[in-house]
Amino acid sequence: MRRGTRRLVIALTLLVVITLFTAFALLAFEQPVDDTNFVFNSSVNVSHVTNTIDSVSARTTLNASNSWDRGDFNCNGISADAGDLAMMIDVAVGKYVPDQNYDLNNNGIPADAGDLAMVKDASVDKIKLL
Repeated sequence: MRRGTRRLVIALTLLVVITLFTAFALLAFEQPVDDTNFVFNSSVNVSHVTNTIDSVSARTTLNASNSWDRGDFNCNGISADAGDLAMMIDVAVGKYVPDQNYDLNNNGIPADAGDLAMVKDASVDKIKLL
């Protein structure tokens, strides 16, 4: 390899490494979403996956149906599916602020290891969340 080509390859490799490092560093220090000020109202559409909320009123609201299934965190009508397991993991690592719906084993600690285990077991039909 010629000297100029070698320098170009080293420069491009260094640029890619610095770009990836910067991107991951920014993601690592991202603040978790604080959703403790939400008011429950059944007249809005919510997408927990994309964090978008369509509201008729001026207040921030969440969709909560009258027949909430335990373990159905993404409100799609299926308890403990892959989306619910992903949401439980996100709450457990601090990406979102948990509420008492994430305390499946009723020990007062939402989204702890026991709750994660329960959602995992329910997702493979080992247990049923009641």
